[in-house]
Amino acid sequence: MPKKKPATEETVRSAGKGKKICPKCSVELGARTMICNCGHEFTPKTQTRRKVSTSLQDQLEERLAEIDMILASKESLELEQERIQSLLEAIR
Repeated sequence: MPKKKPATEETVRSAGKGKKICPKCSVELGARTMICNCGHEFTPKTQTRRKVSTSLQDQLEERLAEIDMILASKESLELEQERIQSLLEAIR
């Protein structure tokens, strides 16, 4: 079997969406593959701490807003429940 040439910068960039090219053996791999069959190990790209914490902060703020809305709805429902109970007592 003929040995493949190492990937050039141009071929590495030309991998399709969700794919990457091994720079050692030029085989097209899935984007999440971390070790090629030829032994090449890809270095994972990690998010910066700032991006992660901002994302977490956004998620926590959104969840807090959801909880506030639920609690406001609960209070409104409790008031409605009391009003209905009062009307029922008045009717009886």
